[in-house]
Amino acid sequence: IIGRVAIALYKVNAHRRNYHRIKDQIIKKLSTDPNNKKTNIDILFNKQDAFVEIEGFFTKYKTTLDLLAQSLKPIYGVYHPTCSRGKIDGYRGKEMVNSLNNLSQTVKPHTLDLQALIKRNATNLDRQVFLRDQFVHYEEMKEFHGFRYSVKNKLVYPPIVLINQHESAFVHEYMDEQMDFLLTFSTEFLVTILSNLIGDMYLAQDKDENWGWYSKTIGK
Repeated sequence: IIGRVAIALYKVNAHRRNYHRIKDQIIKKLSTDPNNKKTNIDILFNKQDAFVEIEGFFTKYKTTLDLLAQSLKPIYGVYHPTCSRGKIDGYRGKEMVNSLNNLSQTVKPHTLDLQALIKRNATNLDRQVFLRDQFVHYEEMKEFHGFRYSVKNKLVYPPIVLINQHESAFVHEYMDEQMDFLLTFSTEFLVTILSNLIGDMYLAQDKDENWGWYSKTIGK
């Protein structure tokens, strides 16, 4: 399962890198389009080559989360095929937390750090799955705006994504941020599970102030 998570992360990152490349190519092409000089209003371009990579990014993001959910079975004996919110008003990963809470009193205490990790990041995880669902299930892009030619600035701006009702970001920057988050979350998720197999695992900072997992038995 760890190997499958790693492959999924590679694919998420591949879509991110492809999007960066395609975005730059499209901006370069649109910037030299003579038709833009003939308009008096801003023009919006929804280029499918770019949006296919955005869809792929969030789809593989969700795949990674589902594989993390499946990683509970070998250690705790609970199976979840997906990283589900559960019932109405649930948070992302709530079904996993419920299963961990229902384990025996000798095992449950060893799951508290994992439960806290899921709860702490549930809002962000839910947002990324929501963005994925807009593409996959509803074929909508309400949260995304395409390339925009600005008449005022004579520039082509890359697509943006709505982070929430009050905030937006360029898609390429948002992808970079979420790639970093997903890698960190996945690592911490798996290491938190595996740390139950090694009694002296602990989290600490090194001399460069980078956080890492350590064991007195096996080192970093």
